[in-house]
Amino acid sequence: MDAGLFACDECESATDVAADKIVAMRTLLLRCWVSAALLCSACGEDATGSSAGGAGAAMGGGAGQGTSASGGSAGTSSSGGAAGTSSSGGAAGTGAGGGTAGSGAAAGGDGGVAPETSIISGPSSPTIDSHAAFELAADRPATFECDVDGAGWRDCASTAFFTDFAPGSHMVEVRARDAQSGVVDPTPAGHTWVVSSIFADPHLGLTPGSPTPQPDPDGGSFRIKCEVSHYAYDDPIVFPDEPGRAHLHMFLGNVDVVASSTGESLLSSGETTCAGNPLNRSSYWIPSLLRPLYEAGGARMLDSDGNPAYSIVEPLSGPEATDVYYKSGTDDLGAIQPMPLGLRMIAGDGGAAAPQTNQIVRWSCESTVIASADDFLPHVPACAPGDLVRLTITFPNCWNGVDLDMPDHKSHMDYPTWDPARGIHCGASHPVTLTAVSYNFAWRVTAGNVGPSGDSSDWRLASDKYTESSTTPGGLSAHGDWFMAWHPEVMQAWIDECIRAGRHCAGGDLGNGWNMNGHQPGPPRPLPAVKNRGLGPG
Repeated sequence: MDAGLFACDECESATDVAADKIVAMRTLLLRCWVSAALLCSACGEDATGSSAGGAGAAMGGGAGQGTSASGGSAGTSSSGGAAGTSSSGGAAGTGAGGGTAGSGAAAGGDGGVAPETSIISGPSSPTIDSHAAFELAADRPATFECDVDGAGWRDCASTAFFTDFAPGSHMVEVRARDAQSGVVDPTPAGHTWVVSSIFADPHLGLTPGSPTPQPDPDGGSFRIKCEVSHYAYDDPIVFPDEPGRAHLHMFLGNVDVVASSTGESLLSSGETTCAGNPLNRSSYWIPSLLRPLYEAGGARMLDSDGNPAYSIVEPLSGPEATDVYYKSGTDDLGAIQPMPLGLRMIAGDGGAAAPQTNQIVRWSCESTVIASADDFLPHVPACAPGDLVRLTITFPNCWNGVDLDMPDHKSHMDYPTWDPARGIHCGASHPVTLTAVSYNFAWRVTAGNVGPSGDSSDWRLASDKYTESSTTPGGLSAHGDWFMAWHPEVMQAWIDECIRAGRHCAGGDLGNGWNMNGHQPGPPRPLPAVKNRGLGPG
């Protein structure tokens, strides 16, 4: 009998050891089984064809702690409740009454030892979340591969994040690959869970009983209100991971947005100040609107650095809070697609010192009678106390279908074009039609926020890098940033029932009998100091 067979026979005899010597038996089993796999492989025999299920049960000390060689069967598994997680070498539940993760190692057919894979954490079940975050581990240095709902194996990180899970049952399997030998765990760990429909299991962000929306003569539209969430010298699109680098922005939507925010972090965390709360964790921001400060005698007040002092002008709130529109933007309503998670873009030119087109940026006073587009202004208007300063920013809605962002944060998007045959449509370079996002802000002019001029003509934006004058008023650099993080099921509802149906859905009405709950103010925070005319530290 050669060495490999002898080692295998010794392992089999070890299974008859008395129960009072179970600890010694486990040690011997592990030593013999691994030795057998290595030796049998070395002498041309495939030890991986032998079942190690019995060894798994003995080694694990209970259900869900099996040890498996490649090609063999793992030890018995433990049901984990609604959300189940299995570990390499056995099965273990992470739901109610979850079992214990498997232990041990499997011999690879090439003579190496396969790593053991464990899922440390995964989504709970049931959940309304369309995303799933996993924490993965192995018993030695390894990389990971994941199979999501049977779509095939692909590389994944030890902190894996997946999106776009529709209502229903889902499963993710994970296997570790030894970092040195490349041997793959033959018994992947798995996690199952159920995603519930936000409509079948009503969420706190929804209220039933909305009225049927009316036809929209301009195509289709969906409108929500958003409050200010916070002010900060951050810009996660232009200056990611560089806190304090940007000019002073006014943020709406997700309250947790910082310079390091990503599509994943937006979707998975943060209360919001928009209707529907966590059903729309998108972020919207523009440069802050500022007014100059004056001494009692009319002289310009200076800040602590000797620069002209400014104060933030806050927009309307409550029932008059900012409107965010999602409109059809093109004539073929059926071509409009959902927006991909993590899509980000900028509308307008933050470096402009000359008028921009009023198709993108338009200012006006509430009292102004708008007879045509020519009645809008490219800069902050001179509105008297009691009036409103209004600003509308319109984003492009034609996407190249590939990039979520580009270095200039614009080239992956484009505005639609028109021709007699197709009407308003997206061109060949950016063929994917999305909804057109627009911001509609309003600031009230009062006797307390105007200077010697008696109106808002000396207001400016924090992004204005030029010196304002009567010929170059403030506000020429108006622009907006948008970062997508809608719950996909609720987004699909307003696209189908409002945009594609050619109806006007106001106040968070989804057009399907459900309404997104009202907006809410952001957490109380002191207004930041206006540094360097709002341009920040420079």
